[in-house]
Amino acid sequence: MIKKLLAAVIVCVMLSTSAQAEVHTSYRDAYNASQADKKTFVVVIGASWCGPCRKMKDMIEANPSVANGGHLVILDYKSPEAKKLYTGSSVPALVRFKWDGAKWVKTTIKGGQSYSQLKRFING
Repeated sequence: MIKKLLAAVIVCVMLSTSAQAEVHTSYRDAYNASQADKKTFVVVIGASWCGPCRKMKDMIEANPSVANGGHLVILDYKSPEAKKLYTGSSVPALVRFKWDGAKWVKTTIKGGQSYSQLKRFING
């Protein structure tokens, strides 16, 4: 009985840590990390006054595993990095960079996303 319980605890710990994404505090850190390990890199562009932006930011910070081990950074729409990545006028926007084995593929969506939509986009 104790062996089974210990095995279950070990599996749970392994699963919870292996899928954790890192929510970076700077674009440069997230970019460098994704270049090094070729894991998906997602930039969330928003504004402090935007309700859907705050909701997505809170979802990501509470559930960093949404990115399945990738890299995330949350930027204000006025930041120089956000302006280079996204020329649209509505927020929130998500920009995903995914390594396809030969090059980085950029995909952008805009508008508030539910947790399941967010997860599907990031891992899609």
